[in-house]
Amino acid sequence: MIDEKKFKEFAQEHQPHLIDCITHLRSISKTIEIYEYHKAEAYIRIKNLEPTNTQQKLMLVFELDASYLGRLSIQAHVQSAIHNSRALYDLFAQLLNKVRVCKIFCVSGCLS
Repeated sequence: MIDEKKFKEFAQEHQPHLIDCITHLRSISKTIEIYEYHKAEAYIRIKNLEPTNTQQKLMLVFELDASYLGRLSIQAHVQSAIHNSRALYDLFAQLLNKVRVCKIFCVSGCLS
C-alpha cells in the first residue's frame, strides 16, 4: 500500500500538483477496507452454512427458508467484494493517470 505521508512529501518536493492525488489514495484505502469487510463476512457465512453431514447437505440444497437467506447473504457479500475490487482497479488507474505525468516518480519510494 502507498504510504500517504511519504507520497505527500514526494509530491511537495517534486510535483506539487500531485497533492490532489491524496484523495485518490484515501479512496483506495477505504475501498480496500470495504473489500476486506465483505470478503470476511462472506467467509464467515460460508463457514456457518457449511454442512457437516449428509442430511445437512440435502437440507442446504432443498430447503428454502433459513439456508436460502444464508446463501443470499453469501452471494450479496461476494458480489460486493467483486464490485469493490473492480472499483479499486478503477481508482488505481485514475491515480496512475495523474501520476504518470511525473517521470521521476518511483513507486518503491512510496511503499509502506
